[in-house]
Order: sequence, then structure tokens, then C-alpha cells
Amino acid sequence: MNEEELKRIWQTADRAEPMIDYDGLQASLRRWRDKLRRKAKIEIWMQIATVVLNFVPAFFYPKWIVFALGVAALGVWYIPELRKIYKPETIKSDEDARQSLNTAISTMKRYFRRTRIVLYVFSPLLVPAAFYGLGYFEYPSISLTIWVLWIIFITLICEAAIITFNEIYFAIVYKPALNELNALLQDLESDH
Repeated sequence: MNEEELKRIWQTADRAEPMIDYDGLQASLRRWRDKLRRKAKIEIWMQIATVVLNFVPAFFYPKWIVFALGVAALGVWYIPELRKIYKPETIKSDEDARQSLNTAISTMKRYFRRTRIVLYVFSPLLVPAAFYGLGYFEYPSISLTIWVLWIIFITLICEAAIITFNEIYFAIVYKPALNELNALLQDLESDH
């Protein structure tokens, strides 16, 4: 080895600047957002179909409109919330990459938290609305105490079903996307 080669090795080893492939990172984020966008589009169409299908019985049972409006309110809140999680960003520097990944991770966590709060708090209110729409409030054939206990019991069963379904859905659909983001962030941190 001659002196020039040693000098070149020493100068490259002396540099603390990591070699990050921003184009590769941008491509990974683009693939992640495209996968998430496909999942979100399917979910948005499912939400729209659910709202439409809940308004159809309202033409035959006018009291059902209370339940249909509740489902529509959840859909109107949920669709913009869902669109926030795959907002595209361009990455040009190390700080942009780290900030973008941290923002995407915090946005997904905020989406999980808000969705859980809304579903777990407001969905039980839809159960009495469904009973009202089906006419169960008009002619109670049992005593008021038993009727109230029965509605509370059904509401608790529905709440448990909503919590279980939502957690399984998040674990299958959105948790892998969050894990991919965390893996990208760890790869970026390990390059330093």
C-alpha cells in the first residue's frame, strides 16, 4: 500500500457523515404509502357502502334514520382521519428522513388512539338507536327494569364485539404498516 491509498482510507474513515441512500429510503416510504393507500381506499369504500346500506332501511322504517345518521357521522369523521395517515412527503436530508418517519409513526399512533376513543365511546350509543329503529322502544312486553338491564347487557356485548373486532383489524391491517415504519426508522438510526 502506498502513502496515497493510506491517506485516502484515513480521510474516508475520518468522515463522520453516514452514507444514507435517500432515494432508497424515499422508494421504501413510497412503497409503504402505496400499500397503506390501497388498504385505506378499500376501507373508505367499505365505509361508504356501510353508510349507504344503512340508509336503505330508513326508507322502509323511518325510525331507522337515527341509527343511519349515527353511522354516517362516524363515517364522516373516519374517512378524513384515515386519509391523514398516508400523506406523502419528500425526503432530501437525514433530518427530513428522521422527521418524516417520526411524523408518520406519531400520526399512525394518533390515528389508533383517536379511532379507539371514537369507536369505544360512540358505538355503544348506536345500539339504543338500532333498538329504537327496530321498534323495541314502543311496546315493551316486560317490566322497565328488566328491559333496561337487557339493553345494557346487549350494549356491553356489542361493545366487547366492537373492541375485539377493532383490535384484530388493527393488528392485521395497520400494525404491519407501523412495524415497517419502525423498522425503517431503526435502519436510519443504525446508519449513524
